[in-house]
Amino acid sequence: MKIKIQSYSDIITNSSSELFKVHTSHSAKFIEGILEDMLKIYNKLDNTSFELKDVLGISESRGDIVIYSVRDNSIPWMIREFIENTLHGDREYLG
Repeated sequence: MKIKIQSYSDIITNSSSELFKVHTSHSAKFIEGILEDMLKIYNKLDNTSFELKDVLGISESRGDIVIYSVRDNSIPWMIREFIENTLHGDREYLG
């Protein structure tokens, strides 16, 4: 049996992967520093020891900052809320 795949999102099933697109004058490095500080607070509150690479990736694309989860539900709620509400990030679910 052959399955026609039109895009990579066609093969993502039942996942909670997320991507945020943030239009800002700040660099990805600046935003990364803020998110690292927030993750330190999260780790203290939740008694965990995540590093940023454990929960999200960040890059620049066409003048925007792209922040994405590295696995299903990997970005802590408080960081997702900050990205969406403070940085005005547009959230896309990838599956």
